[in-house]
Parts: sequence; structure tokens; C-alpha cells
Amino acid sequence: MRLADFILRHMVSILAQWEAFAGSLVPAAAILEPSALRDHAPQILRAIAKDLGTAQTREAQHEKSIGRAPAPIDATETAAQTHALLRARAGFNINQLTAEYRALRASVLRLWIDECEPSAPHLDDVIRFNEAIDQALAESVGFFSAQVEQSRNLLLGVLGHDMRSPLQTIQATASYLEALNAGERVSDAAGRLIRSGARMQALLDDLCDFNRTRLGLGVNVIPTSVNLADVLAEELEELRAISSWQTD
Repeated sequence: MRLADFILRHMVSILAQWEAFAGSLVPAAAILEPSALRDHAPQILRAIAKDLGTAQTREAQHEKSIGRAPAPIDATETAAQTHALLRARAGFNINQLTAEYRALRASVLRLWIDECEPSAPHLDDVIRFNEAIDQALAESVGFFSAQVEQSRNLLLGVLGHDMRSPLQTIQATASYLEALNAGERVSDAAGRLIRSGARMQALLDDLCDFNRTRLGLGVNVIPTSVNLADVLAEELEELRAISSWQTD
């Protein structure tokens, strides 16, 4: 049996092994349902089967083997790219992501070779399958790395933005203490706070400028229930403190 036909006919058993291995990738996999463990595995396998059944030149095979297959025409992302995105969001690391493809490669070839006995498997199918797996892996790793980098930049951007208000409060408090003329020790301490706050403000400005150049997308917002009165009261208290100390 040719490998493309085997993959389509034995999708259930292949997916069962995929799910079993993915479930062992803890701690991220521990909270996922079976459907989430499989996520885009069926689409990845169908894409591989379709690729195996499509005639290709040696040059096209070589390009695919090094992760340079043409981009899909009818979709913005390949199944492998979407799989990587979901794994990144679920908390998988890049080693776990690549391990999934190693396990998939081994399980498909092992099941297929057992099915082919006593006949020898088609060598060209083995080569084409490995090229298709390598292409899917390259797509997943590239997308995963981009997602992790974007999440890191978002975190730094949010952190830099949210640190501004408490820093302004610290700076205003230090200025207020310095203006009290409450003794040399208090004035010296307040001066140190003011200077340190200024350096921190410069660092935050640099961090925010850096992230503005790196982020092409907005911040992902996840709605959640909060007591808005408490949030506003806390922010108002900080603004009152800054305003009163600056006018004293």
C-alpha cells in the first residue's frame, strides 16, 4: 500500500498515537482535552497525504526538504502553522513541539511498514514523507518562534506602560519629602529617590520606544470580571497624591 493511501485509511490509529504522545508532554498537556491534544493533526496528515500524491520535480522536493515549500494559495496559514500557534498559547515549549513531529514521523513509518509486510515499502514514499514532515516542522518552528517573540514584546510593553503610574507616585512623594525641609537625612534620601526615579523613567521610556518599533499588532485583551469601583478608586488616589504634592 502506498503511504498516502495508508495515512488516509488509518487516520484513526495514527491520531490515537499522536494524542497519546502529546498527552505525555506535561505540564502543558495536563489541562488539555483530547480534541485540543489533536487540534490540527488531522489537517497536517491530510496535507502530507495530498503532498505525497502530487507529482513533484526533484528541485521542488529539495526546496520542501529544507522548509521552502510554496505558501498555501487558499489559506493565510498552513495547518502546521496553526498547530504551532495553538501549542504556544497552551504553554508548550519548542522542544515539545518538535518532539511531536519526531513521534509522528516514527509512528507513521512504523505502522505503515508493518502494514506493508511481507512486501517492501516504496522507498520514494519514505523520502517524500520525510520531506513533508520536515516542511511541516519548519513551518511550525518558525510560527512558534514568532508567536513567543511577539508575546514577550507584548509583556514588556504592558509592563513598561503599567509601571508609569506607580513610578510617578514615587517621584511625586520624593519631591514632596524633599520640599518639607525635614532635615538633611530626609532630604538626602528624597534626593536619591528622585535621581533613581529619573533613571528608571528613562529606562521605561526606552523600553516603550523599543516595543513600539517591534509590535505590529495590538495588545490581546481578555475580558474578565473586576470591581471597577476599586480600580478607579486606586487610580484616583494615586492621581490625588501626585496632584497634592506637586501643588504644595
